[in-house]
Amino acid sequence: MTFIFRKGKLREVEEKALKTVGIRLTKEGKSVFCSGTDEERCLKRTKRMLKYAKRTEFFGLPKPSKYEKIKLFDKRILGLTEKELLDLAESLITPWNTYASFSREIREVEFENSNGVRGKYEVASLSGEVEVKHRNAISYESHITRKFEDFSWVGEKAYELCKLSLGKKRIRKGVYPVTLSPTASADLLSIISSHFHADLVQKGISKAVEWEFSKDLTIYDDGLLPFGLNTAPFDGEGVPCKRTLLIERGKVKGFLYDFTTARKEGKESTGNFLHLRKRPNISERNLIVKPRRKLEREGVYVKHLVGVHTANESNGDFSLNTENAFLIKGGKWIPLKNVMISGNVFELLKEVEVGDDLRQEDKIASPSLFFPRMNVIS
Repeated sequence: MTFIFRKGKLREVEEKALKTVGIRLTKEGKSVFCSGTDEERCLKRTKRMLKYAKRTEFFGLPKPSKYEKIKLFDKRILGLTEKELLDLAESLITPWNTYASFSREIREVEFENSNGVRGKYEVASLSGEVEVKHRNAISYESHITRKFEDFSWVGEKAYELCKLSLGKKRIRKGVYPVTLSPTASADLLSIISSHFHADLVQKGISKAVEWEFSKDLTIYDDGLLPFGLNTAPFDGEGVPCKRTLLIERGKVKGFLYDFTTARKEGKESTGNFLHLRKRPNISERNLIVKPRRKLEREGVYVKHLVGVHTANESNGDFSLNTENAFLIKGGKWIPLKNVMISGNVFELLKEVEVGDDLRQEDKIASPSLFFPRMNVIS
């Protein structure tokens, strides 16, 4: 169920149910995939495609495994009445011109393969987002969770950020110390996160084995994180999810595998095959940057990055617009106009300092990250 507000008034209420199916058909080392809402149509299509598929070396299907019991489903979300959901939605509204949406999603996942692997789990989530506008200022805040929580802080933060963003000033082009908020930090890390996928390493596309970063940086992927946004007992191949160390104190320690890439190296899958709703591939579950310490935020502070999809994932180069950027000087926050930041993610992570304010809104959970030197353009 979704509630949509414009200018502080409820404009739309939407409730819908959707069933999707993903079918992976295999024969003699060949594998094809189809997803959609019509099971029979998907099955017919996979049978046709199998005739033209190429053999995949080391391809196979996993056998039954024991799945861990994990904290995944908060029944309080399921028990919320329409009135209670509306109350949570209305808590997002702010005194200024506001767009807001609030949703509850309940999802059931079932899996089965011809080797006898079977699994089933259920998740529920709440999500809300707010956009606040006033004069020349605009701000945005969002939150998604698999646990029942209060959402009033989402609107309050967006409102306060909008007030703080009034009266923007320009900053001289140069190299500044830059702090990225947890959401902006997660966006920056998403530029290079695929370099931990074993298939890219095996193809020579990823050079992650050669990396070395700041000793402040430890990253792991945790498919069993209690109430994590992508936590699950098993992945899209029915392999148990697990916790995998990727970087420890700046040094690369591991990679994310599916069943096929693991067999190529004589290893076990890490349970990181993307669930069969899109094109099959390796994916992070809950990629977590281990929190370290409270950061001193002198210099430029950036709340949001814009256009992360334009960055060069292969070499880490980026030049990105920002929203809600500030110059912090002597404890004062000065809102900045038309700020861009640029650099190379791999190089920046060699000097990064990691904060303690961990936050997850998608696949990546990160605290604020501080970079002593970054290019700033206005």
